[in-house]
Amino acid sequence: MFKKEVKKQITDTTHRWLEQIIIGLNLCPFAKAPYVENKVRLAITDAANVRTLTDAFMTEIKYLDANPNKETTLLIAPAIQNVNDFHAVFMDCERLLFQKKLTDVYQIVSFHPLVRMAGYAPESPLNLVMMAPYPIIHILRTESVEKLGAKMRTDVQQTNSARLKMMSETDFTTLWKKMLGV
Repeated sequence: MFKKEVKKQITDTTHRWLEQIIIGLNLCPFAKAPYVENKVRLAITDAANVRTLTDAFMTEIKYLDANPNKETTLLIAPAIQNVNDFHAVFMDCERLLFQKKLTDVYQIVSFHPLVRMAGYAPESPLNLVMMAPYPIIHILRTESVEKLGAKMRTDVQQTNSARLKMMSETDFTTLWKKMLGV
């Protein structure tokens, strides 16, 4: 289990990531309202392998089932630093949603500090759409995503690409370091 000060650091950094990158750059136009309304849960797990992280994932699904006032959970798994291992765990979590017939209820998205978009340099700002300070499985309510998506008048991916292509590698590095508190 993480010490209290480590959990605080993880929480503070994740909040800065949400505020400065996800909401600040408007990478997810759906993020601001639930964040401001305190409907985003940050759950930190010390899971270090597939089994313990999928267990933590199912615990968060149960939490969301029991707490309809929370819109979404960011399941933060700092111990799984290898991006390939994390991707495998994410795929197992996705399979669990299918097996338990929960895809109409929940969707998931993954973020990782080492993930890179195919064909782009590690310093490319375009990587920001999939990067986070820690490995994160984002659990969203499908109904909310569909409702908000129906209101969208633009293609979020195209908008993000255009916005991030205007950012220099120096801007990207500066923003990332600021978010990390470095």
